[in-house]
This record gives sequence, C-alpha cells and structure tokens, in this order.
Amino acid sequence: MKDVIVRDVALDDINAIALLENQTQFEVYSLNEIKDMYDIDYYTIKCAVMDNKIWGYIVFTKIIDECNLIKIIVDKNCRQNGVGRLLIESMINDCKEHAIKKIYFEVRSDNNVAISFYERLGFNFENIRPNYYGTIDAKIYGMNIDEK
Repeated sequence: MKDVIVRDVALDDINAIALLENQTQFEVYSLNEIKDMYDIDYYTIKCAVMDNKIWGYIVFTKIIDECNLIKIIVDKNCRQNGVGRLLIESMINDCKEHAIKKIYFEVRSDNNVAISFYERLGFNFENIRPNYYGTIDAKIYGMNIDEK
C-alpha cells in the first residue's frame, strides 16, 4: 500500500491498538497489557499508519543477538494489501540496526493463513512444540537476518 508509514508506537496510539486486538481470534491483549508493554523497554512496538489511522501493529523483543516476534495484527479491512509485509520488513530492519542475527516466533499449527504469509516472507520451519496451545501444536519458525 502506498502512503503507509511504519513508525514506533506513541502513547496516543494505545487505544487504537487495543481496538485491533478485538479482531484476533487468538490471545487478545487487554488495554492494560498493551500499556504495560509500551512502558517496558524490553518490547518494541511499531504501527502501520495511513491517513492518521492505525492499520496494523507488531510487537517484538530483542535479546542479545536474537529477536522474538510476539504478535502482528493487521486490520481486517486492510489485509492482503502489504501492511503485514511492511511491518515485518520494519522489524527486520530494526534487527539489522541492532546486530540481531536471528528472528524466532511460534505460530499455531492450524493457522494456515499466517504460516503461508511467513513462508512467503522467507521464514523457515524449525521445530514443533506439541500441545503448546492446549491441544494445538505450535510451529517454530526462524530467519537468519544475514540471509535477508
């Protein structure tokens, strides 16, 4: 999408991000949980903005030389338009700037839309965590930053 910018989240963005949380069928963060993440330097939160509206956001952590993607959500009215890709690219660029070597995350094994998205972006399946989501396995994916 043209005219979409990805930037660091500001305190004024937290309410809009909490509304996006209502669009996920999986673990929903409360407004207070989002505020807590915002207040802790451990988390990096970026949002995709167009026409002063937040269309998506991403949360990740950086520890030494590894990154863990915590969550990415794109507004249901804006999916399939490149917003998710822009958010992932922003995370990758941030990781490069901080000498991060590897990105990891887990995804529900039954979330085929997300799995297809991540694989198109170059993430590789690495492992399974059996029954991580109750009776649903988690698939672990990774990406070596120096290969991107």
